[in-house]
Amino acid sequence: MAVYKRGNYWYARLYWRKPDGTRQTVSEGHFKTKKEASMWCGDMKTKLSNGFQIKEDPVFASYFWDWYQTYKEPHLRVGSKKRYETNHKLLEKYWGHTKIKTIKRLDWQKFINHAGKTRAKQTVELLNRQCRACVRNAVADGIIPRDFTYGVQISGSTAHTRIDKVQMPSAEQIKKLLNYTIEKCSQPKVVSPYVIATLIMTGGRIGEVLALRWSDLNELESTIQFHRSYDSDKRIFGPTKNKSSYRTIKVNKDLLSLLSHLRHNGSDLVFVSHDGTGLPVTKHSVNIALHRYMQACKIPDKYFTAHSLRHCHVALLRHYGMDWYEISQRLGHENLATTLKTYAYMIEEEKRKNNKQVESILDSLTL
Repeated sequence: MAVYKRGNYWYARLYWRKPDGTRQTVSEGHFKTKKEASMWCGDMKTKLSNGFQIKEDPVFASYFWDWYQTYKEPHLRVGSKKRYETNHKLLEKYWGHTKIKTIKRLDWQKFINHAGKTRAKQTVELLNRQCRACVRNAVADGIIPRDFTYGVQISGSTAHTRIDKVQMPSAEQIKKLLNYTIEKCSQPKVVSPYVIATLIMTGGRIGEVLALRWSDLNELESTIQFHRSYDSDKRIFGPTKNKSSYRTIKVNKDLLSLLSHLRHNGSDLVFVSHDGTGLPVTKHSVNIALHRYMQACKIPDKYFTAHSLRHCHVALLRHYGMDWYEISQRLGHENLATTLKTYAYMIEEEKRKNNKQVESILDSLTL
């Protein structure tokens, strides 16, 4: 450690060696007093003794990407990887070459506010959650002393989400769509209606359903097992969304009987395409068929996608009285809280109906 004066200011320089013996040094200047320079040295020595990496100060966006590729990418399905890639591009655009040590909590709150101007609150929450995990890793590595994402207030609006723009069909409309779809299954060399019917009757994610093999269907037990997913954009198979998504669900024999019509396809895949690739049909082709069927049934289809049928499945289960815990297990959610958060709009609708029922009951008691 060296403290010295040059002109009207004091300077400080600290020396130390890394575990491999490499000599390191860091300096700071323009202190008004010798005491300030000495205090700076003391602070740096304390940080060194606590494992703080004084010299290491990577660009934040680059550190995020390195962290993602090392800790996250090997364990994620394609859809999750896309979200990390999208958020990395946002970090690069907003932060540029900003070093991670220069970012303060106020800076991070401004960034979150900026992201919330054009993104749904749920999207911003995911962005912050991914970045917070990365920042905590930087703290654990001793690169920064504290988590600058701590205590951030998430902004954004749920009105920006696709599900809020969808006019969800009623239980009667869903049943009408299902019956119409089953009729379309009688057409030769069509696969999409079988996929749509399966989505409605299982609540599976589109990737999970497309990845089904005949060995996943158990006609004796009337069950279907979900244990992998298929990305039709990149044409690759991968794991399900998370561990809890590995599940076996009960289905009715009518669905399994319907799917048995496809057993002549000569593939171990249930929903193999007829394009000669040996791969499942694409999500795009399923969506095209879905919109055509909804229009034929005179059901509003704006913003509606194959994933929306997962919500339709939940609506049917609630219509017939299944409780939320059982639904959560069937959907493969990590916990009940995830289910209640995802279907909060449905719960609010049920609450309004229950309030009207309560009001009606109380009115009947009035003398």
